[in-house]
Amino acid sequence: MKRLKIKLKGVQKGLFHDTFYWVIKSSWFKFLFVAMIAYLLINSFFASLYYFIGAEIVNARPDSYWDAFVFSFQTSSTLGFGHYLPKSDLAHVIVILDTFSGIFYVAIVTGLAFAKFAKASARISFTDNIIVSVFDGVPTLMFRMVNSRETHIVDVNLNVSALIPYVSKEGMHMRRFHKLPLVTSHNPTFSLSWTVMHQITEESPLYGMALKEIQENAILVFVSLTGIEDVLSQSIHASHQYPTESFVKATKFVDILDTTKKDNYTLDYARFHDYE
Repeated sequence: MKRLKIKLKGVQKGLFHDTFYWVIKSSWFKFLFVAMIAYLLINSFFASLYYFIGAEIVNARPDSYWDAFVFSFQTSSTLGFGHYLPKSDLAHVIVILDTFSGIFYVAIVTGLAFAKFAKASARISFTDNIIVSVFDGVPTLMFRMVNSRETHIVDVNLNVSALIPYVSKEGMHMRRFHKLPLVTSHNPTFSLSWTVMHQITEESPLYGMALKEIQENAILVFVSLTGIEDVLSQSIHASHQYPTESFVKATKFVDILDTTKKDNYTLDYARFHDYE
């Protein structure tokens, strides 16, 4: 999904400033990679303690950092094969800290992974374009959505707003959100495709604007959908943004719903974005 690019200046962000949000937002590969590197760094830290402080470890070579690292890894992961053992009191103290950090780290990573895995998400697809057409003799904006899962989303509410330039009486330039009233903004069950329509009547903030004027004013359309996923029984949401260049003049979207078979509907995703 194409989103409006926003660059923040003067705001602290990143892994260490908002760890939980970063974990939820990042890909599984990035999350697991960072978790692995962090775990290796923790083991390297304790291996350095064993090695440089001179903690005695049974069967470990005194000049081998690798032996100290392997011992730290086995200790933090509670493997304990029995080949390497702490010998001195100093080694036992470090082992206690090493074991505690390993258990604590695994608990944190497991909790973050579960939160990431259990996060409910919607699979709603939106057409690439929003078309300017005519419906019931009235100029109308249209775009289409489809539920990409073979499930039902119940009690669906849809909100569509346009970001329109505005100049105050004092000459102050700004951009303001205006809600676009829809022909249908509520759906009791969303399992097929849904063509969303906003009629440009006198009550519309886009009244009097043709396609050229919409593009000249760089108007953006924002879509927000909420509902309850019937399998997960959890609230889900989806959002989409239509930039100015996505507005096109067309008659309608190509029909993708096949209802020729009784009680068996078929959606042709291959033509989902097509219009005529």
